[in-house]
Amino acid sequence: MGDFFRSFDNLWGMSSGRNNVRDFWLTPIIRNYIAFSFAIGAALSAGVVHGMQEADIYYRYEPVTRAEYERIRLDMSIPAIEAILGRGTEVAQTRSTIAFEWENPDGSSITVLFENGYLTQKAQSGL
Repeated sequence: MGDFFRSFDNLWGMSSGRNNVRDFWLTPIIRNYIAFSFAIGAALSAGVVHGMQEADIYYRYEPVTRAEYERIRLDMSIPAIEAILGRGTEVAQTRSTIAFEWENPDGSSITVLFENGYLTQKAQSGL
């Protein structure tokens, strides 16, 4: 393996008798640069994935319908409602209540209110 590094040393004019190429890659500056570059790449890719997940959460590709509204029943849980409508936009929250809304491009919407995780009120507008 020493001959391998020496051949690169000779190409770069580093013939001091040491394995300069290997020493070059092991310097703290180069190690830190590689680690920093890796960390930036990992952070950027995590941000892209997070952004894609956020887009899936907040943008529904199909409008909510009157039929979906009719399927919603009182005392259904949040995951059960989301299984029907997809993820809604949180519009209000208190300690024990939370309200979500699903709005269509034409302005029609469904609004629901949960208390302690279960549906207590629902309303629709323009469906």
